[in-house]
Amino acid sequence: MLPEEILRPLIENELSDAGIILADEVNNEIKIWDAEVSCRGGYHWVMGDVNSHTFANPPCTPTFVPNGTPGPNIPGLASMHAIEVLERFLPLKFWAEFSQETNAYRERCQQNPINADPDEQEVEIGLNGQPYAKAAWKCDYDLPWVPLSLGQTLRWFGMNVGMAIRPRNNTAAHWDATKYGCLTPDDYSKYMSRNRFNLITKYMYLNHAEAHHFDGNGKLLNPYHKVQPLIDLCKQTWYDNWTIDEFNSVDEGKVQYSGTMCPVRSFDPDKPIKHGIKIICANDSKTGYCWGVEPYTGAGHQIAEQKDDAFYDSLTIGERLVLYFASKSPSYTSFITDRWYTTPRLCEYMFDKFSCFLTGTMMANKVGMPWNFLLSWDQLNSDRGYYTWCWERQRNLWAIVWKDRNVIPIISNRYGVDPELIERGGGGKYKTAKLKPTNVQYGRYTFKTGKMVRPYNKYMGGTDMWDKLRMALFYSLEAVTHCHKWWQKLFWGLIDGALVNAYICWRSVDPTRRTHVKFMLAVHQALVNNSFDETGTWGAVSMREPQTAAKRKTPSPATPPHPIVMLPKVTSPGAVKHELVVFAKPKY
Repeated sequence: MLPEEILRPLIENELSDAGIILADEVNNEIKIWDAEVSCRGGYHWVMGDVNSHTFANPPCTPTFVPNGTPGPNIPGLASMHAIEVLERFLPLKFWAEFSQETNAYRERCQQNPINADPDEQEVEIGLNGQPYAKAAWKCDYDLPWVPLSLGQTLRWFGMNVGMAIRPRNNTAAHWDATKYGCLTPDDYSKYMSRNRFNLITKYMYLNHAEAHHFDGNGKLLNPYHKVQPLIDLCKQTWYDNWTIDEFNSVDEGKVQYSGTMCPVRSFDPDKPIKHGIKIICANDSKTGYCWGVEPYTGAGHQIAEQKDDAFYDSLTIGERLVLYFASKSPSYTSFITDRWYTTPRLCEYMFDKFSCFLTGTMMANKVGMPWNFLLSWDQLNSDRGYYTWCWERQRNLWAIVWKDRNVIPIISNRYGVDPELIERGGGGKYKTAKLKPTNVQYGRYTFKTGKMVRPYNKYMGGTDMWDKLRMALFYSLEAVTHCHKWWQKLFWGLIDGALVNAYICWRSVDPTRRTHVKFMLAVHQALVNNSFDETGTWGAVSMREPQTAAKRKTPSPATPPHPIVMLPKVTSPGAVKHELVVFAKPKY
């Protein structure tokens, strides 16, 4: 405990200059623990460190009561086919409107290519003076165009799914007879020609031009206007088809796009995807399901539900985003965030307005924290496991500054600052090479940490889990499509998100047997074999899971693999073509 002549000015002057000077004049061996100080924003903190005799513990945490059974909110899910589950996220009405808008956009381009899309002035500038109709990717106005129907749209979407399952260097390679994709070359030609496929991809459109609103200066009020119908659909279906569980994480995902004609492109030098379109996601921490999404527009981002509320005007963008997701969740839901969102004010408002908990890392420049006393040179040079803590008794906020490999500030309105042991290291010399020899004698070692560190490490990875499934190789439509327009890249990124959410719901029935590749193949086969143009149904495709045979004592004989016929290239006019039969390995 500090002497009274030093502690009293710190309490009375509320971290005034005199109090800081007195603290600097104290001998280095004396530390300002078990003291109470005040900070900006009306926060009064009681401080201590890992060696304190008593710790501030939170009151009894209320019991979380969900609005139903946590997980998929889809009746009859156990007996549904994969395409029926996907239809809950991408209904047929959406694809019918997609077909109508694409036909209307093609007709406008045919009448007047320059004025087909008035808000694409940047595209015309990027052509470097070329006539708009003679650009390399706008030179097919003379090709015949048949109005797009719902069945063709679904077949086009299914062929894109097949290209994601078995990607190639370019789209034309899927029609090449010398290469083998998800479908054979004959099947690709049977369902749709390559020119027709390219035309649909080129003229795909979602929102009619009359819905594009400008301000008085000619600037778009909503940069996402071309893909806004899909954004609204994702917000509604992703939330309606899931019952929110207790632990959720809020983080950002990114759709990769490196073009210069994107008004919402962001640059993050420390991320694997440096250039792209950022989308803020709220995900279930256990399964990775994304039940909340908000595309990010940059500085001045506005959320439609908060536009007319003066309370949100003084908050940061990160605070408004987390509060937006908390407003859609039941009481006593726990959110885990990273350092871009978390502030002491956000922790306070989360429980006062929506009765939700928040735990997250924090930047060391946020207002309201006693950083002068929580951070010190001694802490930077201390061993792993040392931490300082502070407690706001009126607002029930707890925070620690913990020394791991780096110094990490964490704040929570649910977990206290009691010390507990955490285990690190092990698994070989390469995993322990970065550890100091003074800290570890063998492969693994334990050290102290605050009580809020373990739940943060356990529940923070929900968004990363969902983003990893969305961008997985062989399953991502965004990764295999080559788009000149940035909004088309975002379109495929959101379609990937809908596919991943549908797969998470479909997999919850039997996680061991229902794999990702089975889901994608089932969706692909149902889409390319649809009969909506003729009968208005999905066609001759099995809409139920195949029944598994009963277990036998003697194994049944293995079915022969399907042959793949490949013809080698003819090098000379007189050479004879020899048919080469290669047997493919079963996929699962």
